[in-house]
Amino acid sequence: GKTLAGRLHEIYRWTGYSKEELFDHVFTGPQGMQVIQAIMQDYREHPPAEVEGKKVVLVLDHLTQEAKTPDGIKLFGNEARGYQTTPEGLRVYGFRHADGEQFAQENFLIFLLEDGSKFAVRPSGTEPKIKYYVLARGRYEDREKRETYDEVDAYVRRVGIWLGNHAEGVAGRME
Repeated sequence: GKTLAGRLHEIYRWTGYSKEELFDHVFTGPQGMQVIQAIMQDYREHPPAEVEGKKVVLVLDHLTQEAKTPDGIKLFGNEARGYQTTPEGLRVYGFRHADGEQFAQENFLIFLLEDGSKFAVRPSGTEPKIKYYVLARGRYEDREKRETYDEVDAYVRRVGIWLGNHAEGVAGRME
């Protein structure tokens, strides 16, 4: 018989490995919420073209319900139902269910990276902090050269640090 861990490793060898982690950054004091809104505005106005060596290919803005490239080219809006395909061949869910029901407008952004990894940014609804959800994937197109589990885990940590540094940079410009 096989163990659960052994079976998971078989699946990872076939599909690749992924890791998801939540990071957050707290901004207290009278300007805390202003800093958080400034961070969101900065991501909307100046989305990164690359994050820790991986190209950003799409920014999904769930407030405006537009999907754009980092240089501002709109690929689709809230008319998009179900899965959409980026010019790079990556699939991402649009702003409507397949039956046409529109998603609620929410203040969060999703950044899709060239290898299918992504991160989302949103302000907390109850606390003075900004939340980051990072999902990194090991490559599976070329199984002979796929990233190891440790490399994927390290990438998630590096993105978490990068996001924290960005937040501190925006906060510093407000002082």
